[in-house]
Amino acid sequence: MKKYSICLLVLLLLLITGCSQSSSTSESKESTETQTGGDGLTGTFVIGEATAMTGPWSEVHNTWEFVSSMAIEEIEESGIIGNVELKLIREDAGDTTEAGIMAVQRLLKEHKAKVIVGLGADFQTLAAFPQIQNAGNVIGLGINKQRDIAKIGDWIFSLAPDVTETVPELTEKQHKAFGFESAVLVTVQDSKLAVDGMKVRKETLESLGVEILAEETVLASDTDFTPLVTKIMNLNPEIVMTGNFPPGDPMFIEQLKRAGYKGLFAGDANSSSEFLAEVFPIYEGQINGVDWVPGYPGENERSKQFTEKYIAKFDKRPDHFDAQYYDGLWRLAHAISEVGNINDIEAIRDKYQSLELETLRGMVTIDEDGVPSPTTFPIQVKEKIYVPLDVE
Repeated sequence: MKKYSICLLVLLLLLITGCSQSSSTSESKESTETQTGGDGLTGTFVIGEATAMTGPWSEVHNTWEFVSSMAIEEIEESGIIGNVELKLIREDAGDTTEAGIMAVQRLLKEHKAKVIVGLGADFQTLAAFPQIQNAGNVIGLGINKQRDIAKIGDWIFSLAPDVTETVPELTEKQHKAFGFESAVLVTVQDSKLAVDGMKVRKETLESLGVEILAEETVLASDTDFTPLVTKIMNLNPEIVMTGNFPPGDPMFIEQLKRAGYKGLFAGDANSSSEFLAEVFPIYEGQINGVDWVPGYPGENERSKQFTEKYIAKFDKRPDHFDAQYYDGLWRLAHAISEVGNINDIEAIRDKYQSLELETLRGMVTIDEDGVPSPTTFPIQVKEKIYVPLDVE
């Protein structure tokens, strides 16, 4: 009986060992098929896009589907990532915190995205991106111009420079160009980025000797600005600086202009978009700041081709948000190529951060927090396009 038990135990061990070897062989085969570097790199790499497909921001964000698809097609055709398929999956993040959280959650849990790009507003990103950080082994690329986004954790990067860090130089150049001496500041209190940006703007204006006649706050949901318009008309500032975004911002400007205001407007560089200048003619003459427009700063062959393809599709020029997204996907492709393993997301993350890469916006590096290097330059809306101001 004891001999029989020993034989049975040996048989069980052989079966377990055999299954283990079979499983190991299977895993090894899969690893070879999906992790080989160079021209032999294969497999599917899922990129999730959490942007507004419905609601007031959808017209702006829907162009990003074309930008991402164009970048992915170019990357795959270039052969830089071998035979890897970059699979783009979009989820509607709408314009609320809850919708943003749910979009990121679906991309993580249902679609197993390895990179997630989004969202529409900083309050959405700050609420939704901690899910990416907590998940680990997933890279988050935030489109908001805020260091706080990247500082959520080591899995999160920003596609844009921090607007509050570029505000002092931008405001100084705007002041040099127009010489205004009095200002009213209007900030949407729902947005931490807008509040932080306006605080820095105020400090810069005061250092330049500009008189701040009033500081006012609004809500993103506000549509009637009659009391605020009346107050501003009585104060008669040379410039009104807003830290807001559509639909409220153009409504406010329209109501102020209708009341007879003839002074300057300066927008919030966080929500600046040439597309908005086309959709809302009321923005004509507004001054703002961006880190790229077609042909500036400088123009390389890729920038020229990118602009030509975009215009052929939409019959309008791309803006800096489009360029930032496009550059981010190409940076990701170079990181995958150099790592040579689509399953080693940590190595891809580290390489993404360490690369010094020529982009549409020139040579770009990423700092220790995950924020890119480009600076912001001043522009003015003229005939629905962003025209850089020639200010040294």
